[in-house]
Amino acid sequence: MSITPQEFAEQTRQKLLEIARNNRPLQLAATSTHATISRRAFTDGRNEDGQQFQYSGTPLYVNPDSPSVRRKFPPLGKPNAEGKRRKGRTGWFNGYGAFKQSQGYSGAYVNWQLTGDLKSDYENQPVGAPSDTALPFRVDVNEYQGRLKRDENVEKYEGLASRFGEFLTASETEKRQFYRIVENELADILNP
Repeated sequence: MSITPQEFAEQTRQKLLEIARNNRPLQLAATSTHATISRRAFTDGRNEDGQQFQYSGTPLYVNPDSPSVRRKFPPLGKPNAEGKRRKGRTGWFNGYGAFKQSQGYSGAYVNWQLTGDLKSDYENQPVGAPSDTALPFRVDVNEYQGRLKRDENVEKYEGLASRFGEFLTASETEKRQFYRIVENELADILNP
């Protein structure tokens, strides 16, 4: 079936108006890229340059009654020269990685998921959504932002970024992915 140039122009105009109304290509690209950034930072434990976050070996004491403690541990102090540990009110760990392992997490690399607060704040998760739901904040039909809502997480993020490098901005690969999604979605909409 062939169409006249006027019909083609009207169909194209309607498609462009639909894009202007809801900008689905931007929405899909922003949502997909936001989820990719979240997975890279919070699951894979990598900054925007792809470097793996590593724990320092600085020993620490942890209160077993702290809200971040998932699994109870015996409150034992630092080992003495013979390797014996005295009972105390807190538990001594040979670094944050060792503490994370005691809680059932991998201690091999940092992934910012001990309490999940920073991750859920960045992912903008609706109440009751699955834990792998990551949604950018929608400012309007033409703008989406990956951002933190709570001040304590903004401060936490700034401190972590100064130590480990930027990790909640898009890498060059993620930017290319974003533009590729926009281009593909626009082509799907505009092609007859």
